[in-house]
Amino acid sequence: MNNKLKKRIMILSAIWSLLFVGLLCLFAMANSNYRYWFNESSIDGKSYVYAIQNQRFLFWGKTHVNVKIRGNNGIYSEFNTSIKTHNLNLTEENYKVEFDKEYIKVELIGDDGSNVYYFYYEDMSR
Repeated sequence: MNNKLKKRIMILSAIWSLLFVGLLCLFAMANSNYRYWFNESSIDGKSYVYAIQNQRFLFWGKTHVNVKIRGNNGIYSEFNTSIKTHNLNLTEENYKVEFDKEYIKVELIGDDGSNVYYFYYEDMSR
């Protein structure tokens, strides 16, 4: 074999090895587990809101979130949404929770603005 052919084979095998390792890393990152984002409860402890964050694929895009609410009457409510942020993980700066006598207010804050959700205790019926 001449030297040019040996060089080409070595370069191609190095490229294929790097490609394989890169794809393996992408697969591992795509199969990340869920991570608890926040857990807030009212002063009396009868109501709470918590959110679970699905790890984002790579470093761009929206983070998918599952938010669960329990009202003071023991009824649960749940919804899924997504939040666009420049950070990989959501922080305490990305949400606000307010417990009122009549409702629970959940505000999810992302780079593209905020979404506000109201959950009225009287609407959360059995």
